[in-house]
Amino acid sequence: VLRHFVSCGMAEGRRGSDSFDVYGYRNRYADLRKAFGQNLKSYYIHYLNCGIKEGRNGASATGYEGFIMSSAYSTYLDAADHFTKTVGPKGFPSAVYTDRGASNIIDFCKILYEEAQSEGVSPEVLYGQVMKETGYLKFGNLVQPNQCNFGGLGATGPGNPGYTFGSVREGLRAQVQHLKAYGSTEPLINPCIDARFKYVSRGCAPRTVDLNGKWAVPGVGYGESIDAIAKEVIG
Repeated sequence: VLRHFVSCGMAEGRRGSDSFDVYGYRNRYADLRKAFGQNLKSYYIHYLNCGIKEGRNGASATGYEGFIMSSAYSTYLDAADHFTKTVGPKGFPSAVYTDRGASNIIDFCKILYEEAQSEGVSPEVLYGQVMKETGYLKFGNLVQPNQCNFGGLGATGPGNPGYTFGSVREGLRAQVQHLKAYGSTEPLINPCIDARFKYVSRGCAPRTVDLNGKWAVPGVGYGESIDAIAKEVIG
């Protein structure tokens, strides 16, 4: 059935069988994306000729697998609930962010999910990274809360606290764009405001664990920590 499908609907990205999903196959394997880019037909042919023998997984991604580029498996209310359960009902710094577009954690998470999904980035990955980087919005290191820099963008050491953004949405948008630079070779949907977007080798880190040593240095366990938070949100 799948071989017959290769000559028909593959270019449209249609599913050829219950056991193979071209998008799941493409997303799982960075080496194939590097070789084939957006040529869907090549993924089908590779799976038939090589992937099956190599034991590669061609199934749909039906649950969270740590891919930076992924649809949502939760809602912004799930994330807000996770934050409140983790740090308590008074843990959100409203005094800092009310004038920057988010007066409470629900507002914050709603913006977070909107920005992530606008670029095809996993909102659970973004949430997990924000909380990992900021200590659940407590900060305390180089970056200060009022910078709206939730991913430590540009923060390199003493005297270099990174970029400052004008609002919660702007800061999250820049972080989303930086994640997309690592996780995908596809173009941005929104105008680029991530000053370091051009310095990333596009698509070099399709999964959170691939950020180890890249986004964070040395980064041991960095991606795994993000995954742990994301999985708690999904439940």
